[in-house]
Formats: sequence, C-alpha cells, structure tokens
Amino acid sequence: MTPNEKTYWQHKAALLDPKAYVLKAKNLQGAAFFEVVPQGECWYAISAFYVRIASGLSRFTHRVPDVDQATMLTAGTRIEFHPESQWSMYLTCRPALVVGVDQRYEDDPRGLYFERMQRLRDLPSFSIRAQVASGTPYGSNIDVPFPTDFENAMCLAYSSDDVSWAGLAGAATAMNLGNEVSDDHQNRIGQRVLFPFSRAMFPALRTRGCSVSGAVGEPYIYGNGQIVYCKLPVDW
Repeated sequence: MTPNEKTYWQHKAALLDPKAYVLKAKNLQGAAFFEVVPQGECWYAISAFYVRIASGLSRFTHRVPDVDQATMLTAGTRIEFHPESQWSMYLTCRPALVVGVDQRYEDDPRGLYFERMQRLRDLPSFSIRAQVASGTPYGSNIDVPFPTDFENAMCLAYSSDDVSWAGLAGAATAMNLGNEVSDDHQNRIGQRVLFPFSRAMFPALRTRGCSVSGAVGEPYIYGNGQIVYCKLPVDW
C-alpha cells in the first residue's frame, strides 16, 4: 500500500468513526468564531448550514449528511459562521483526531474500513419517530429523545413524511438530514444517509411540522419524521 493509498483508507475509515467528528454551532461558539483547516490535514463537512467557506460571502449549505457525499475542506480552508443566522452550524469529520491515536489506522486502515462496513450489516437496526399531530400550532418543533442504552450510533436512513424537515437535535442546534422547501412547507423525502453520531452530541430526533401551503400562521397537518440507525458496539 502506497502512502497515498494509506491516507485514503485512513480517511474512509475515519468517516465511519464517531470519535473523529466535531460539531460547531454559532449558539455555542459565538458569532465571531472561525477555523482554518491546518496544513497537512483535510476535513470533511458532513453537514453545514448558513456558513461561509473559503472566503465565500454567500450562505453555504451542505446536505445530505452521508460519508460518501461529504464536502472536502482542504488545508488552509477557512470556515466561519454566517452573520445572518443564529442557527449557523457545521459538522466535520477530522481524521487527525483518530489517525495516530488508534493503532488500527496505522496497521490496516483499508481492512478497518471494510470491517466496519461488514459489522454494520450484522448489527440490528432501530428506528425513532417524531410525530406531529394534526392542528399542531404553527412554528412547533417536536423532540423525541433517543433511548439511553447506547453512546454511539450509525444513521442509515431518513424519512420525512408530511413534515417540513427532521434532524438530530442537541442543546444548541439541530442538524437537518434532508432538503426542505421551507421551515413550514409540506415535504416528503425518503433517502439513504450514512454517518456516525454520538448521543452526547445529538440526544434527540427533532421534526418540524408543516402545512400544504407553508403559509405563515397556518396550523400544521399530521406528519412524521423518522430515521433508521444502528447502535455501535463499544469496540467500534
């Protein structure tokens, strides 16, 4: 395995490792916060909302969160919160957090990647749903906490059925798992997503209701936001 091949597989394996992920939210870090990807590193944006990347002044958003669709943030790239939204946030995989720390990344990173993919196939799947009742007041978000019998998990699928969006929620932010028309407009999406997460970072599933028109003030219709996930073993 050449050095370049080794780096490639180290990063592929790290994208499946919840210990390699960092969440930054404007509500926690403050409006002036920014980061620059260090020389010699590459980060991967799994999700981003209302941020500025590489000195771009527009609102950069990355969806859908999936290890095979992540935005590559190369060395020297600046990422910062956008001044227009208090909900500006981004979730990045940073391979350097695990490469050089976990010996498996040095010994056989390619094998580690395929081992993790195979283990996923052997793990039981679970689902969690956040339900919006018909007539729910406009602007409502519904949170459903995850069970407390796991620390880390792998999200496998996302479903939005007559809600505007659904996503993982923490103390300061929520991470939408799909694309929405607006915060209040009816949406129906079902798709694969593949990314690891920790319950400490995202302790709940959140969904926001919708109306057919998406008009301001209109009560919401019945709907469901849902994900399918696997609970990861402690030796992952």
